[in-house]
Amino acid sequence: MIKQNLVITFSFFLISLTLSACVTKGRSEGFSVSAINEIKCPQGITVKVDGQSIPVTVPNPFQGFANPALRTQDDLFMVEINIEEVGFFELLDFDVNKLAPGIFEGDQFRLRLSYSSFSREDCTNVNYQRESKLIIEKYSPTGQEFAGCFYGKLDCDGKVIEVKAAVSGVIF
Repeated sequence: MIKQNLVITFSFFLISLTLSACVTKGRSEGFSVSAINEIKCPQGITVKVDGQSIPVTVPNPFQGFANPALRTQDDLFMVEINIEEVGFFELLDFDVNKLAPGIFEGDQFRLRLSYSSFSREDCTNVNYQRESKLIIEKYSPTGQEFAGCFYGKLDCDGKVIEVKAAVSGVIF
């Protein structure tokens, strides 16, 4: 009986230690294991300008290019989405070595909106990094398959542009 209690106690100890290690590893990478399971990506793409939703059209493909486009360059991951009514959204500078399921904060990448009727300059999320997130739901390094989303706010000459975009496909 004592031996059986020791085995049960030791088993619980190992399970607790293993779970603790998993959660600690997740937190050190910028996400918690439970948070990945709780947050779901939206369907499609939504855009708000100064809090007002606007309808968006995302042509696919756009002038022969995949839309959204997923690619890597110089060990950085990028997402590009052309939206007719808003402009050209980009998620830039995310380290390809971090491509794995998880939730990543806005200080680990940049959001930019260019070719927009809302500004002559590129709009960025510099002032809104805390409100920006990249969620990777699935990533297959062998097939370069990606599924997830990003969201954030961008400053556009005094206007606040909010974007929530589900993205999936093959990374080129």
